[in-house]
Amino acid sequence: MRIAIVHDVLRIDERALAEAFERLGHRAALCRVGEACQGDVTLLRVGDPYVALLLAPTFQNPVNSEEGILNALNRARALGRLGVEYRVIYGDVPPDVKLPGYALTGWRTQLDGVVDSYEGLRSIVEYRMGSALSSVTLLLGKPTEVFEGLLIGDPQLERLGIDYAKVRLARIADSHVPLDIDPVPRLDREAAARLADHVVSRYG
Repeated sequence: MRIAIVHDVLRIDERALAEAFERLGHRAALCRVGEACQGDVTLLRVGDPYVALLLAPTFQNPVNSEEGILNALNRARALGRLGVEYRVIYGDVPPDVKLPGYALTGWRTQLDGVVDSYEGLRSIVEYRMGSALSSVTLLLGKPTEVFEGLLIGDPQLERLGIDYAKVRLARIADSHVPLDIDPVPRLDREAAARLADHVVSRYG
């Protein structure tokens, strides 16, 4: 199997991935965005996930497909597909919202957090209205625990079309809810080896 690793900036992450595939007996090509690059499988390693979303459909058999990256960036899509309940707030904050809660921007912007008061929520919503990416707020219940880690081959993420991602998870009621999904995370050597094993077992 030949793996194309397409990057915008060549970092130790991508070199570690290429070495991990070669240790498993597969050819890996490191290609800069815009260069001609063919592979049986493509790993798109572009730092800005919105750019990755635009580029994903141009590659053959991408790991973390266009749909997967879109689900990572569009929280309403992801939460809906996972059956997670949330309240949509756009513009005026309804008087019947239940607080405290966790306020996510509808699109991934890393401007999320716990909100304890009605006035606080109004202030946050008004501030975010200036940007199309942050103007829609998704309000979840308040988590009892928030933690993050790199997930590879996780069944919940695979329902979203995502093979690997750095994920911030919250325990809300009795469920683990993905609050934030980074579909192009940084990788150390151990993570690169785990990802290479997963790609070979799934696509090889």
